[in-house]
Amino acid sequence: MKSDLRNIAHITVNSRNKTIYPDNSVIPGEMKPYIEKMVEQAMTSGVVSVMDTEDGSVEAQCVIDWENGVYMARLYIKGFPEMILAETAGALTMTAGKKILNKMKVFFKASWGINARPIKCSHEVFICDVLFPSVMFTPWFTQRSGNFTKCFGIRMLEMLSWYKAIKETEISSETVRDGMILCCEEEPNRVGLMESKDYAIFDTDCDGIMMKIFFDNLTQTEVKAFATAKLIGTSVVNLDAVSLLAVKIGNLNWFAVPISPRLTECLKKFGGSGIDNNIRLKLVLSDARTGKTEWALGVTYTGEWYENLISTLKKQEGKITDRNEYDMALERIYSNYSIQHVVEMIESEESEK
Repeated sequence: MKSDLRNIAHITVNSRNKTIYPDNSVIPGEMKPYIEKMVEQAMTSGVVSVMDTEDGSVEAQCVIDWENGVYMARLYIKGFPEMILAETAGALTMTAGKKILNKMKVFFKASWGINARPIKCSHEVFICDVLFPSVMFTPWFTQRSGNFTKCFGIRMLEMLSWYKAIKETEISSETVRDGMILCCEEEPNRVGLMESKDYAIFDTDCDGIMMKIFFDNLTQTEVKAFATAKLIGTSVVNLDAVSLLAVKIGNLNWFAVPISPRLTECLKKFGGSGIDNNIRLKLVLSDARTGKTEWALGVTYTGEWYENLISTLKKQEGKITDRNEYDMALERIYSNYSIQHVVEMIESEESEK
């Protein structure tokens, strides 16, 4: 799925500067991995780590309106959300764009005490920023802010455009794959070295737990089902002393992944519950053949859910003492159980509650 963004206008309310970007090629190549990670954070947790330097650290709280093609992000000093540095936003349509431009003018007046000068923009797609007085105390941020809002904005508009295209994709004769118990790998399979297959990788990052899902022969029907999912269900089940995390995303069928010893070690290092006593589960869907990330979703759980998960994993450690024993248990699971068995266990547990 590709976006077709052209002539993106970038407006700064403070200076009334307007720059036109022909397309996403203006994002420097070396910045793309960092920008993609930031946008992924915006999509899953809503909290973006903008920069972390010797001078200071900046975060952003991002809100995305997928249905109307709009995003807004508030940048502030990490740990001090009241120290607002800037607001940045973007829109795919002129109607939505005029609304966020008016909002930015309101922010400008509230922070600077004067009305913003008139700004005209006839472009359909654009990014809009307003800098707050706090930036006078952070020259190190001011020097970099324009480049961030440009690159982050273009990538964010790309994702909004892709979402719109995904939603408009007609349901084809393609069916979503059957439910399954996936293999859990330690790292992505390198193309050409082994046969492509469906698998998953567990990891953690600053947002919480991450499950990277790799589907072979991934279809647009599956990408649409994943990206537009309104409900995400998860459950932890135990088979032959191994814990599996079962996941149901929208119209996709249930799948389950053995929780690897690597994730257990990562979670121990991760420590207490997450931000605001919550923990986030990030689900990233990728094409197994190309390794390309197609979409990312996030679910927030309570600290109690995290503690229960840790407790379950500790019980697993008590029953399985080494890696060979763990691998043999996995072989028994793949040979003797199906995803239907896992789903029946989940339904049985739910009925008893």
